[in-house]
Amino acid sequence: MAMSVPAFVMSGDDASHATSCAHALRELMPQSKLSPLMPPQQNVSTVRDWIYQSAGIASTAAGAAASN
Repeated sequence: MAMSVPAFVMSGDDASHATSCAHALRELMPQSKLSPLMPPQQNVSTVRDWIYQSAGIASTAAGAAASN
């Protein structure tokens, strides 16, 4: 059984959102991308940049400010 939808998967910092759960979810969702960022590295900037990079979208603070 697998889901065929694109998704971004990240691990969390508790038992319900463990890295092993993220890996299992990634296996069930072949079109997903598993984040290499561990919880201590996860913040607004690093997560945003990883999503943009994974999606092939350029990420710049200037671009974000210009769209507002």
